[in-house]
Amino acid sequence: MTTGLYTSDLLTINGCDSIINTTLEVEGQINEYRNYQGCQNDGYTETIGTTEYNETNTSGEERLLTTAGCDSVVVVDFVYESPSYYETDTSFCSEDEFYLFGKLVSGDTTISDVVVNAKGCDSTITYYVERIDFPDLEVETTVEIINNETYTFRNNIPSDLNVEWYPISGLSCADCPNPALTNIENISEYTLTVSDDGGCQIQYLINIEYTCDIYYPNIISLQDKDRGFQVLSSCRLNNFELSIYDRWGAPVFRSINQDEIWFGNRKNKAVEQGVYLYILKYIDPSNQTIVETGDITVVR
Repeated sequence: MTTGLYTSDLLTINGCDSIINTTLEVEGQINEYRNYQGCQNDGYTETIGTTEYNETNTSGEERLLTTAGCDSVVVVDFVYESPSYYETDTSFCSEDEFYLFGKLVSGDTTISDVVVNAKGCDSTITYYVERIDFPDLEVETTVEIINNETYTFRNNIPSDLNVEWYPISGLSCADCPNPALTNIENISEYTLTVSDDGGCQIQYLINIEYTCDIYYPNIISLQDKDRGFQVLSSCRLNNFELSIYDRWGAPVFRSINQDEIWFGNRKNKAVEQGVYLYILKYIDPSNQTIVETGDITVVR
């Protein structure tokens, strides 16, 4: 039957007409959907009718009676998403340190953390961390250059490693382990960077010490016109200044030219025989200020 007004013609017990009007309202079946989306082991449960729905009983239909006495169908569909897991290997160079999930990593370790994934459930991320130790290398960190002689390094660096020198001035090559060093600018420090193909690297500071031997005669003859008093060195002496005094302290000779020779004269006249004092000032290749003094004997 459908909803509507129904009329019934009846006879009473006395034989008279009786009309009965009946208004009928038909209630339809009520359908209800119960959906839930959660995560495994979250503990969510719901009882519908007499049935409990949970992670082990996730779907079904329940027929219930409404207050009007009609059927009510409840359709249940529960979804419990699985947690996700992610594992990966990573490595870092021994000279580096970094933070992972708020923890300082400085060696081999395994670190895990739980975050929320796109479905709102736990996601466990695990990193297996390996520290890559750079091999021990035999590297000369202090080198002495004597009298500006060319020096060839004697480092022991495997050929599968990459090499870079800085600066490159004075070096025979910029990417070889053992360049020849020729003094050009009195460079006191070089940086040697050694790296592998994985990006790990180590740096060495190479200190260069320059030593120059200086020679000069302690006696000269006024008769020898080819040889006199001269400062002899294979190195160029910066801020060179040579002064010579007689025994009374009067200046006899002064020069700022390292190649100039004193032949035992003063104002174009030969000096007397005797002992003279020299004072030599200069800056050596290691940028040190040097002052040397001594005696010169002049004979005829």
